[in-house]
Amino acid sequence: MLNEIIEIVKKAGEIYRSAGNDLGICEKSSNVDLVTKYDKKIQDFLYTELKKVVPEAQLFGEEGDGNKELTDGYCFIIDPIDGTTNFIKGFQHSAISVGLAKDKELIIGVVLDPDLNNQFINSLIKKHQEGGIYPMWDLASNYTGTMIGYHAVPVIVDAYMKGYRNFDAKEAYKACLRAAEYDTTGIKCPDLVLPHLMPKAKYYKNAIGYIPCDRENESVAKALEYAYDDWCISIFAEAMNDFESKAKYERFAKAYEFYFDKSTRFMRGLDSKGEWRTPFNPRASTHRNDDYCEGTAWQWTWFVPHDVKGLVNLMGGEDAFVQKLDSLFTVDSSLEGETTSSDISGLIGQYAHGNEPSHHVIHLYNYVNRPWRTQELVDSVYRSQYANSIDGLSGNEDCGQMSAWYVLNSMGFYQVCPGKPVYSIGRPAFDKAVVNLPSGKKFSIVVKNNTKKNKYIESIMLNGKVLDTPFFNHQDIVSGGTIEIKMTNKPNY
Repeated sequence: MLNEIIEIVKKAGEIYRSAGNDLGICEKSSNVDLVTKYDKKIQDFLYTELKKVVPEAQLFGEEGDGNKELTDGYCFIIDPIDGTTNFIKGFQHSAISVGLAKDKELIIGVVLDPDLNNQFINSLIKKHQEGGIYPMWDLASNYTGTMIGYHAVPVIVDAYMKGYRNFDAKEAYKACLRAAEYDTTGIKCPDLVLPHLMPKAKYYKNAIGYIPCDRENESVAKALEYAYDDWCISIFAEAMNDFESKAKYERFAKAYEFYFDKSTRFMRGLDSKGEWRTPFNPRASTHRNDDYCEGTAWQWTWFVPHDVKGLVNLMGGEDAFVQKLDSLFTVDSSLEGETTSSDISGLIGQYAHGNEPSHHVIHLYNYVNRPWRTQELVDSVYRSQYANSIDGLSGNEDCGQMSAWYVLNSMGFYQVCPGKPVYSIGRPAFDKAVVNLPSGKKFSIVVKNNTKKNKYIESIMLNGKVLDTPFFNHQDIVSGGTIEIKMTNKPNY
């Protein structure tokens, strides 16, 4: 059995390597054309990063004449319970990272290669059908129970909201509802994995409205991610004309409010009596054994991507929000605790660029009318957190997430909330970036006066018309056209 698997994997690797340049985002990508005078190292590095957001190896197989021969059209899988070899018509992607807000490497596929992204979605649906639930952090076509959210949901909902629907939407929606409910039946995984794949936190979330920190590990991080995932379900429910579920999950999406302590202005753990966990230290970390996940209160307080306006209001309005957000980047970077999480890395103040929960935070300034802060911080991250070298990333790559942040931002934009087909404009690194669309159309980002010193945006034009806000829609990309950005060395207050 082992020798058989080794040979199959070897052949799968050969197929994957031979197909690599056909994926459209390797080497000098046919999907993205780049030109820059700003910094040639930036261009070389981006092509390196594009390779990292190519999907993990896929295993194809067909059974015939007693031999296991790999051919396009069949998928080789191993049953997680009894270890038997199975071959099914179709294919699956393995090592799909959808765990800790880790879906930008899949979101980027919607921009660069929507057909490939659709393959991922069909793989997620097939995994639900075969295993009983969407994967959290699938590895080698097996459930791991690693990480905390149900982020297959936003990947699917984001594609659907952007108009990419070459999958069974009803089946996908049914699976989204299944992922959000506490139900341990019908899931095919080892006994040790089940309580992690289907944690009791989902029961508390649905039954009493919040997750008690004295009953569930990483309660705050789980609650915040669940609130976002449930918001995604609410908009999917509306699209499916399921208005009862829409109302239910809209309510769940507001659950983040329970965890915000106005006295400390941080998200904190609530115990089963409804009291704050004490003592409280926003820079304290005990890796995978506290109220957060691979982070602290400093990093997790900002994870409300679906309702930035609501978070701003919780903090007391725009000025108070900005004051708190500014402090994130200026406070001391030290962490406290005997087993602090090594995933809290790439620190600028307490902003941790080396891990996913922080990756949207810099763009929050765009939502409170301080776009120049987004621009100068994105520029700072380019210089301090990335290098075209063996140790060139400030954190865990995690199947392409660190690279996806860089790729999107260097082109000039980023998606803060998958599910909302809106992009936030930051600080473009290239004089020109062209996305070659499957339709044959092109979407171009043209940047004028682009130098190292000119890190601020003076003006933005979308298809010849002034863009008054630092946002544009996915449909603007699909329709083709040009964004023209003029840079300057002074903030545009």
